Amino acid sequence: MANTESIEQYLAVKNQVIDYHEQILAIITGFERTYLTPKEEQYLNDFKQLVSEKLEIQSYFSNLETSEKNYENSVLRFNSDFERVFNDLRELSKIQLLEGKKLANLSYRIKARSDIWLQFEYAVLFILLIIISMLIYSSRGFKDGEKIKP
Repeated sequence: MANTESIEQYLAVKNQVIDYHEQILAIITGFERTYLTPKEEQYLNDFKQLVSEKLEIQSYFSNLETSEKNYENSVLRFNSDFERVFNDLRELSKIQLLEGKKLANLSYRIKARSDIWLQFEYAVLFILLIIISMLIYSSRGFKDGEKIKP
């Protein structure tokens, strides 16, 4: 809408913009079903409210007369509202990135701990293998020694 140069172009993109708006609301609804931190949930609720109420696409096209002034005001209002929605989306994205980093760090620590335990288990198995080998070797020595005595 911001790239339109005349009211005719503005009205021509109406259906396309309305479809995009409905797609955005569907994505938000799907995103709400995922696990969200309290901060993410707050930003998502604010974002959803802005998109569904403040950025109500139909309102930019309703009561639009064919005057150039109404067209310019509508474009300016849309740009202002869209910038606010975009800022909230940017903040939500930052939160997602921070949460992703936290999860990556946590998984790295879990993997490192698991690797340490795996090395410990290998060491214990190696020691048990040596002990079992020694027991087998020493038991053969006792059997061989018993055969010589009679």
